[in-house]
Amino acid sequence: MREKAGIIDNYGQVSVGAYLKVCEIAKDETRDDLSRQVAILAVLYGVTEDDILDLPLGEYKARAAAAAFLETPCENLPRVANKYTLGDLVLIPIADVSKMTAGQYIDFQTYAQQGEPALVEQLSCFLVPEGCDYGRGYDMAEVHAAIRDHLTIRDTLALCGFFLTLWRKSIAATLTSSKREARQIQDKETRRSLLRKIRRAERLLNDGDGLPTSTE
Repeated sequence: MREKAGIIDNYGQVSVGAYLKVCEIAKDETRDDLSRQVAILAVLYGVTEDDILDLPLGEYKARAAAAAFLETPCENLPRVANKYTLGDLVLIPIADVSKMTAGQYIDFQTYAQQGEPALVEQLSCFLVPEGCDYGRGYDMAEVHAAIRDHLTIRDTLALCGFFLTLWRKSIAATLTSSKREARQIQDKETRRSLLRKIRRAERLLNDGDGLPTSTE
């Protein structure tokens, strides 16, 4: 049986790609509980469901018990690193969203609208190969694969929180500037209408959802 070394019992051992597959399985109502458990273990260990079913009963129970961490939130997130070595790539987190290019911004907005299934692609808008500018001098498919296969869900959640904070600060600054400009508009109806839109945008900014931190 092909398998990863040791027992998998925490989010720091699970790639974002594997986690997204686990979430899909957990939501699959066509499977019963035992079938879902077998499928989830197969994803965690990178093997087939038949491989899991061929395990000695004691080993199967040990792996199933260890996987119970998936039913609890991922806590004690690490600090965001200056760089991430993922397979053969070294990716650098973008720390200033105000310097994003128009293409980068459009790509992120497109992926963000697709929600959780496009999480890898969303992250690729903020994680750029060392020495490169976004979308230039590298293969984006390789970046997607590196994130999907090698970035752990713990690091993913830490990065999501980091990027979300930066993104909200950038948008909040833009809204504050727009609010100042709106208050200088002489026409009362136009001014009131624009300020209502800005306040609505500010409320939406604070209502965003994050990545689930457990499969429950």
